[in-house]
Amino acid sequence: MINYESKMSIVIIVFLISSSILSSCTDDTDPEPYNRPPGSKAGIPVLSYHYFNDRNRLEQGGRALGTVLFNLPLLTVKDAWTVRLEDFEKQLRFLDKNGYRTITMDELKSFMTGREEMTGNCVAITFDDGDRSVYRYAYPLLKKYDMKGTLFIVTSRVGQSWNSLNISSWEELREMEESGVIDIESH
Repeated sequence: MINYESKMSIVIIVFLISSSILSSCTDDTDPEPYNRPPGSKAGIPVLSYHYFNDRNRLEQGGRALGTVLFNLPLLTVKDAWTVRLEDFEKQLRFLDKNGYRTITMDELKSFMTGREEMTGNCVAITFDDGDRSVYRYAYPLLKKYDMKGTLFIVTSRVGQSWNSLNISSWEELREMEESGVIDIESH
């Protein structure tokens, strides 16, 4: 039988190896942007997000390792739907660098129904549920890159803690809506 110290040594070694692999696997090269030809009826991508955090890769890797190896409750269902702040900003930088223009759901509907023509590369960005992490992390980055998004809020839960979420308050929602950066819709 392996003693506790040996188990912990193995865990630490596996953790350090996996952390170094994860940190070396970050691909800083941009994929090729999709260039929709002028007048094309090709669709417009919709990027959908739920939650954000500012954890580093090492912390996230350690939590995953503890969950997988020891069945510790270190990751929640919410973690599976969470995007790291650094990764979200990298995605926005890609869109900005490649000339993408963010559009609202109203603009997307107008395009889809043929009432409005979209020129250039357009993309819609959406956020589900209304977790406060959208206000704390995504909203400032959208402002920084002069982009827009649509937040689909669970209106019956505004300002509450619910299902491991901290739903934004009415004041936060009002601020985002009035800024013109985030359009608020019902989930």
